[in-house]
Amino acid sequence: MRFSTESLEEMISSKEIGNQGENKASLFLQKRGFFILQRNFHAGRGGEIDIVCRKENTIVFVEVKLRKSFRKGTPRESINSFKAKRMIFAAKCYLNMHHEFSDMNCRFDFIGISYNENTPEIDYIENILDSSEF
Repeated sequence: MRFSTESLEEMISSKEIGNQGENKASLFLQKRGFFILQRNFHAGRGGEIDIVCRKENTIVFVEVKLRKSFRKGTPRESINSFKAKRMIFAAKCYLNMHHEFSDMNCRFDFIGISYNENTPEIDYIENILDSSEF
């Protein structure tokens, strides 16, 4: 069993920040023609996909990171090999549950949201992971 050094207040705050980021990211994607299929898809302890969406014949698995400060690094710096493996595992689980998407292309995108003063800045990156592992 792992114990977190975060207080309950910090964990709630992190969850609220995550929800804010996913709301902003969902709107950003919808304005660009994406259809949101699901948010916060959990594959048990194997990982999570923040947003699963579709555009034309492509299913897109999106990692979202909102940072209100750079104390823990920039949003882009949050993507590492451990996180990538968990995203791939969760995406495979999602596709195994949704056979209707089996003939579609898949990719992994990233949306990083940071605040410059009180203005959110969105960093959108397509194809952050090699989807050939599918």
